[in-house]
Amino acid sequence: MFPSCCSKSADSGGKKSSVAKLLLGVFVVYTLHTAWLLYGFLNTKPCDGGREDPCITSYLAAKPRLQMSVYTCLVPDNSQLTLAVRVDPFDPHSAFERQVSISLPEETRNNGSLYAVVYVHKAGVSPLEDKTEVHYTAHLTTYVTPPHTEGQKSTMKKPGSESPVSHWRPHLSVTVMSEEFSFSKAGLPSDVRRYMRVSQEGRRMMYLPLLLVNELSCRVKDLMEVNSSSMQLPLTVSYEGISLTTFRFWIHLHDIVYSLRQFGFTEENIDEIKETLIGSNLYLLVLTALVTSLQ
Repeated sequence: MFPSCCSKSADSGGKKSSVAKLLLGVFVVYTLHTAWLLYGFLNTKPCDGGREDPCITSYLAAKPRLQMSVYTCLVPDNSQLTLAVRVDPFDPHSAFERQVSISLPEETRNNGSLYAVVYVHKAGVSPLEDKTEVHYTAHLTTYVTPPHTEGQKSTMKKPGSESPVSHWRPHLSVTVMSEEFSFSKAGLPSDVRRYMRVSQEGRRMMYLPLLLVNELSCRVKDLMEVNSSSMQLPLTVSYEGISLTTFRFWIHLHDIVYSLRQFGFTEENIDEIKETLIGSNLYLLVLTALVTSLQ
């Protein structure tokens, strides 16, 4: 009897050991894969100029004379553009901040929307006539349910009975990837590809400026309610040139915030997450993600 019991115990121990080794192997592969992804994110490989792998160089490397124009419109690509800010010449490496007053159309004052269209284009040429222009459309208004006052809280109202009201976003934060990075056509990151426009002159391929409006800088506490008497509202337009790593970092943060909204997170909860993400150092966040995966 005893030898038989010992045999069963040994078999059971061997199975547990095999499962433990399998789980350990899966964990090691997962950790190495995560580390490789993070390394690739922080260290994008530049193009080496080989014949079989053509390079996509930066349009900014030629030092073109550029202009930044910020327009407002009711409907992107289908309404009149009104010039709000013009920066000529525009230096992608120099940060700036402009404060302007925006006149609101009647449609916006009647609980409507307004958009900003940011163009980077050749100086002295209309962006609508420039084949090398890049643009980005961003919301200047957003719909938020007005907060309840003490008097309103005492009255009984059905959930969802109040309609969201148009609110003004007083900050427009514009960024351009000003690093003159040379990409490999075969190894072009998928997240960067979404924002890239390529212009080809003969055999030479150039990517136009990578433009992004950082909508993560907007906070619920900064919003201003729009009503029929809101003839003009202030807008602060800021600009900063960023590196490729930072540009990719902002892209992923925008994707995270978009996913949170799809999962039903409130703007207040998203604001707290924005504060944590934006207020932290990029490399510290990556290290935190790596430690979390190891745990």
